[in-house]
Amino acid sequence: MAVSTVTNSTSTTTSATSTSATSTRSTGELGKDQFLKLLVTQLKYQDPLNPTDDKEFIAQMAQFSSLEQMQNLNTSFSSMKAFNLMGKSVTATLKNSETGETTVVTGTVDKVRIESGISYVEINGKDIPVDNITDVNSGTSTQLTDLMQLIGKNVNASVSNGTSSVSITGQVSGVKKVSGKDCVELKDIELQDVDVEMPEYITKYKIDYLEDNVGKQVTLKVKDTKGNPVEITGTLVDVVQQDGKIHALLDGVTVPVSDISGIIQ
Repeated sequence: MAVSTVTNSTSTTTSATSTSATSTRSTGELGKDQFLKLLVTQLKYQDPLNPTDDKEFIAQMAQFSSLEQMQNLNTSFSSMKAFNLMGKSVTATLKNSETGETTVVTGTVDKVRIESGISYVEINGKDIPVDNITDVNSGTSTQLTDLMQLIGKNVNASVSNGTSSVSITGQVSGVKKVSGKDCVELKDIELQDVDVEMPEYITKYKIDYLEDNVGKQVTLKVKDTKGNPVEITGTLVDVVQQDGKIHALLDGVTVPVSDISGIIQ
């Protein structure tokens, strides 16, 4: 009778645990974490007089390994799909977590972000899971995936204000769309003899003002060969003053691909 009581309790506990584990997923799918919890629970509450057969346990572990590999493949396919959408015009659905209202968003994929194994695309400044994309529209512009080969390379580029331009050198840290144009982001840009326009209420020296803005976005002025100032905007990484001149290091400077004049080998 004692054995019968243990068996019935085990069945009830296992059933309750299974129900709890599967009910935590709103998708109705059994993920690898839930599968592992069920397996551990089964071993924990197995009948000591009739333990799980070794072959059955090995088969369950094989199923777990297969499930994990399939989920890893799904993650890889999802990220690949997201990167292939860079620069394309798409239509997606976006659900408001507070109201539950679903809206349709159409625009160009400007950026891809992967967080906790989930791939997101940025459309009109909004992060949308790649699985929420319902349509890829025709007549899109050049794919940014073709420009990915530039990432990590040092390039020469020009920055212009419409009438004057200066040459800069930096490393490509990313590619993106800006107002429909293919652009790259450059880092490690060394600028010599820069100037900066400070707010009127600031009374500090320019070097002190810039030192206070290290890590922030600034707009610096660099003179071209004729002495005309050209503005360059980026994140100020470092700034020093030598011989009365200010030298700066910038990251995150956006330059159109068409303004790249060459790749430094």
